[in-house]
Amino acid sequence: MSVAIGEGVSIGESSPNAVAVGAGSSIPTEVTGATALGCNASAQAEGSVAVGYGSVATTPNEFSVGSPSQTRTITNVTAGVNPTDAVNVSQLSERIPVSTMVFFAGYAVGTGPVGTNPNAPPPGWLMTDGSAVSRTTYADLFAVIGTTYGSGDGSTTFNLPLQANFVGIGGSPLRTPHYCIKY
Repeated sequence: MSVAIGEGVSIGESSPNAVAVGAGSSIPTEVTGATALGCNASAQAEGSVAVGYGSVATTPNEFSVGSPSQTRTITNVTAGVNPTDAVNVSQLSERIPVSTMVFFAGYAVGTGPVGTNPNAPPPGWLMTDGSAVSRTTYADLFAVIGTTYGSGDGSTTFNLPLQANFVGIGGSPLRTPHYCIKY
């Protein structure tokens, strides 16, 4: 049995256990267990779910909240617990150890957070420019690297590594290196 609610809703023939709710939502013929919720939402593959205006799910068992031309952000996601759970950005960030250094190419002009210098590192990272930073503000990083790269003012600051002392993959010096370090 399938359920269709809304003006212009379409569920194709031989599409058992399908649900389409919202004007113009659709599920094509012979698609089992698909769900389309929202105006013009379309679940086009077995077990797929399309949620929200214009959302399109084209792969079996896919959960879509948008389309290639209309993306959305999912917010307020709880931390995943099981190996197959979704994770949030906070969980991913926690998995990167403090003092990890990575090459950062910078943001293309206009693509970083509003008001961002294109060469500024992402949140949670500092440029490895040898600058002195607060031992209190960056206590976790200070606990790992201490004064290895310089003692700062000797009491309240310490120095970050200096990127000029590092070489890119392949062994040749980088012309404009942008390394950053996780704090």
